[in-house]
Amino acid sequence: MNKPVVRVGIIGAGNVGGALVELLNDPDRQEALLDAATGSIELVGVAVRDAAKRRKGIPKQLLTTDVAGLVANDDLDILVELAGGIKPARVYIETALRHGVSVVTANKALMAECGTELAQLAHQNGADLFYEAAVGGGIPILRALRTSLAGERIERVMGIVNGTTNFILSKMTSEGSDYAAALKEAQSLGYAEADPSADVERSLARLDDIAEIASIRASGATDSYANASALLDAVFNASGFRGNASAYDDPRNSMLSSVLDRRTGIPITLSIVVMEVARRIGLPLDGVGLPGHFVVKFPDSTSRLFIDAFDGGRILEAMDCVALVERQTGGRITWTDDFLEPVAPRAILKRVLVNLKNALSHAKNYPSALTAIELQLTLDPWDPTELRDRGILFARLHRYDRAIADLEAYLERSPDASDVKQIRDTVLRYLREARNL
Repeated sequence: MNKPVVRVGIIGAGNVGGALVELLNDPDRQEALLDAATGSIELVGVAVRDAAKRRKGIPKQLLTTDVAGLVANDDLDILVELAGGIKPARVYIETALRHGVSVVTANKALMAECGTELAQLAHQNGADLFYEAAVGGGIPILRALRTSLAGERIERVMGIVNGTTNFILSKMTSEGSDYAAALKEAQSLGYAEADPSADVERSLARLDDIAEIASIRASGATDSYANASALLDAVFNASGFRGNASAYDDPRNSMLSSVLDRRTGIPITLSIVVMEVARRIGLPLDGVGLPGHFVVKFPDSTSRLFIDAFDGGRILEAMDCVALVERQTGGRITWTDDFLEPVAPRAILKRVLVNLKNALSHAKNYPSALTAIELQLTLDPWDPTELRDRGILFARLHRYDRAIADLEAYLERSPDASDVKQIRDTVLRYLREARNL
């Protein structure tokens, strides 16, 4: 009896593609992919940009620059797409699926943008679409969710599940690397995307672009006031950033990548854009966390001028800040000049996460709000307020055991808090009754 042959074509021969070719050409390791008693694997071609380039472990006769020809091969059973990007990868995958060819892809950008449509196309043509390599740095989680855990109720999946991000954060926390060094190593090892737009580099590149505009506007000026003027012109006039007063509570206003994409946000995220662009042109600025608002301190230690990024870069004096706080808080807070002191980057990040948590909770996106709280607790594991808020969110998700545990921990850590009696006598009592229903 003849064994069936599974014919595989690959697009892309970078780190991942090269390793896959090596695996497929190893008879012993093939057995881990396909039962040798029922079939075998034949690699029919590897599409690359430059077929003349020497590639370790890939026979020269397999290399081709004719991607369309490889995809249209009538003998092809499986197409593995490892080139990345949206175009032309989408065209190649759609062509394969329409021919009934199953597809395996590691293209997270494409799956994020077109995954639903591609899955429907695969179903319509009796083909399979596998994209586990595009999720969680290749962690084999999707198959487990679909098969082993098919009978379970999955409420949420938490964690930093981007491979590049995992690598960079591990380097920074366990080895003390700075961000630039960790990112450079990730890129050299092929962990970071070939197209930086799919990773943090896209946002950083956009900040670089705005900084370049500011540098051109400054025309080599050394005066801090001239540089500040060029900075504000680049951010608010040339780039069009503005405060999102009409949809202030939109969670995207607290997500920096979204703020850069949409060019709108809330005071603190727009202030971060201003500070980061300023840093790139050699103009260090500090953030000032006013009650109910956020501004940027002007680059002059003798000055008491501030920048309101939410109001198009309007320049404020100290008395303007007093009036601003008065309006934002309705006079409920007594002014102190301590409000004008710069805040540390860690405190800025915590405030961003608080805003994000509140916006997500307001939108009733409780699972995502929980993620924001988890990030807060990463910064400050002993923050009792975040424990309380997490407990409340667990309660809204009907996860009563987790809610009770968090609220009891909050009471233990904050025995003198003003809401202790209400939580102990009312909230916890209700949760325990709900748990026992």
